[in-house]
Amino acid sequence: LDTGRYTVDELAAAGSVATVAMTSPPDLRTGVQITRRFSLAPGSSRVRVALTFRNVKTVPIRWSIWDVVQLAAAQRLEDGGMTFDPSCAVTVPVNPASRFAHGYNVMFGAKDNPQWQVVDGLLTAEYRWQIGKVGLDSPAGWIAFSRGSAGTAFVTRFDYEPDGVYPDDGATVECW
Repeated sequence: LDTGRYTVDELAAAGSVATVAMTSPPDLRTGVQITRRFSLAPGSSRVRVALTFRNVKTVPIRWSIWDVVQLAAAQRLEDGGMTFDPSCAVTVPVNPASRFAHGYNVMFGAKDNPQWQVVDGLLTAEYRWQIGKVGLDSPAGWIAFSRGSAGTAFVTRFDYEPDGVYPDDGATVECW
């Protein structure tokens, strides 16, 4: 759905904000066309991303706006091989009234994957190069990735809609 060559609609620096807006080709299967607008203020590492989905077909459809962020969690060995960076972790608040037994739902991979741990109301996944995916019905509106070896963190904030209809049994946020 979100692949293909995007066209650049806007590339501007007005006042104190730089903006890039781009539009995907229409998806032939779904009829969805995605517009992404990125805004960056000077002297800041914050990026504002606005997503818009448009139905280019005449038939009504229902689709979730679901942004995907991919972050590197590997490190190169001296022999050129790759391994996991044990300092990488994902953190997301667990819903105290979650519909899921442990506050999260294992959607792919081993149910007993030791990466998934809930401590003090937070799901913390310390990356161990084990494939797995979880979904949470968290109303908090954020998920964070940290890489201790680089001293960096990446936080994504998003609007939570209490009356919204969320896919995957009500998951408001998912993590592979």
